This record gives sequence, C-alpha cells and structure tokens, in this order.
Amino acid sequence: MLPRICMKKPHVLENDDTTAWFTALERHHKGKFSMAAYQANAVMDDYSQVEVDGNSLFVGIYDGHNGTNAAKFTSNYIFQELSRLIGENNNMMNGRLLREAVAATKEKFTHVVIALIWKETLYMANLGDSRVVFGIIDVDPPLMHALPGEAERLTRDHDCEDSCNRVTLLQQFPYDHTLLCKVRGYSKFHRSIVPYSKFHRSIVSSGLNIGSRILRYGYKFFILASHGFWEIMTNEEAVSIVARHSRRGIAKTLLRKALEKVAAKEKMSYKDIVLSLDRKKYHDDITIIVVFLDLGKDKPLWKRNVPKLSYKSPSHA
Repeated sequence: MLPRICMKKPHVLENDDTTAWFTALERHHKGKFSMAAYQANAVMDDYSQVEVDGNSLFVGIYDGHNGTNAAKFTSNYIFQELSRLIGENNNMMNGRLLREAVAATKEKFTHVVIALIWKETLYMANLGDSRVVFGIIDVDPPLMHALPGEAERLTRDHDCEDSCNRVTLLQQFPYDHTLLCKVRGYSKFHRSIVPYSKFHRSIVSSGLNIGSRILRYGYKFFILASHGFWEIMTNEEAVSIVARHSRRGIAKTLLRKALEKVAAKEKMSYKDIVLSLDRKKYHDDITIIVVFLDLGKDKPLWKRNVPKLSYKSPSHA
C-alpha cells in the first residue's frame, strides 16, 4: 500500500515567508488536492502528510499542541503501521485496522485527524479538535442526509464546546479541574492520547472516533484542517469558499480568508497580522488540506498514471 517513491516539498507562500507553505494542486487517483500551512508558534506544532498511490489516498494532520515530538513521531509512524496492518489483512481495509493503527501510537501523540480513500470508501479517524468536512454541491439522485451546497461535518471535536463531552466529563469527574485548560481566553478540554490528568486514560479509551462513508456522485470535496483553522472559520464558510473559487491554490485561499477574518476581528490589516512577531496572540498554527473528488455519475472515474508520491509539510525536514 502506498509505497513512498518520492517526496515533494511545498512552496513558500509569499514574500519569501518561510513560516507559510502551500502545494497548489496535485493529482490523486480520484481527483486532486491542495495543501497549505501557516506557523504561529515559535516552532510549528502541526505536522501533515498526503500519501498518493494509484488506487488509494492517505491524508493526515497531527497537532502537537505546544510540542512537536509527539506529532513528528505520529507522522513518521502511523502511515507505515496502517500499511503493515492492511498487508497482513490480505490487502483488505476496514475501520478496525485504522483503529489499531492509531492505538499502536497511544503513548506517542496528541491530536490527529486522518482520511483514507480505499477503493470506494472514505475512512476517517479523529481524536482531538481537528476536523473533516464534506462539501456536497450538486446531487442527483438526492442524498437522504444532505442538501446541495451543504457542509456536512464528518468528525466530532473532543472538547468542552461539545455539549455531550461537557456533560459526560462533569458527571464522571466533577472535582477534577485539571480537565479544563485555558486556550486564548476560554476554557477548553481536549481529548488526546497523552494524559493531561490522572483520569485521562479512562476518558480517551472511548474517545477515538472511527467512521466511514461510501463515496457517491455529489460528494465534490472534503476539507481536513487543524484546530487553528476551525477556531476561525465555520464549516459553512469553508465549504462556500471552496465552492466559489478555483481549485488551484484553494488551500492557500482558505488560509488567506481565515487570516483576513482574524485581521477584521482584531481591527488590523492583513499585512499587520502576517508581519506580527506574536502571531500566537491572534491565532494558532493552521494546516489545511482540500481533497477534490471527481466521481463519475454512473461509475467511478479512476485517474491513470498517477505517480506514487509523498507530500509533507516542511516541518518534517
């Protein structure tokens, strides 16, 4: 599965700013994808990768949350572990294997969101507050669960902004205030693998979300992004931007729109936000990957001669 033939590095975003990178548009077997990343911390906490093969696609974003070692380990390990498990399962994929691959790194990383296209199915894993959102633009025949132009969220954040998580935590640990951490002015709890409190393992044991979705005509694209993006943009805003702009450089466009929104909120110019020496004051590290799906109406459209490549953010160097 997905042997690494060559690694391609992204371009510097603009004005030789080495803290911002993008990959404008590249091919995968069912469409194309675009990547962008922007550093706010002194050291980039986000790691990301896209692994392209002739009949599958692996996409991952790993957010270290104030540390890089865990995210770096995950980016170098989890893909190989999943490849090994699929090989041992007669080259067959299922959600259990994805769960096992994530569980195998349980002492090594914090927040992760993964999307894997295998044959006609999209598999997803989420632990933390990164997110996968589908863009459903035109549907014929109509899908039962979504309307044309709708943003469909495919993963669930593991934090106290989710009402179910908040109720569960308050019921289980009413006296453990270490479960709440302060993030830029508001209280927020994050589930992750690395313990934040003595109770953390019992919480996390059921915290990993694994899901799957059969890909159909009408699913036009999906967006993976780290918490730094989703704390600025809503699902609907992101899907609308992708739907209204050119594919080439769309991840960079989303990044720019997010920073412009931050600038407007802070009553600053976009340039002032970009040139700030204390970006962390205004936003977190941001990583965005947009995956386009060119699905046939009557049968799958497979792109031939797609090179087997590995795309990673420069923080992997």
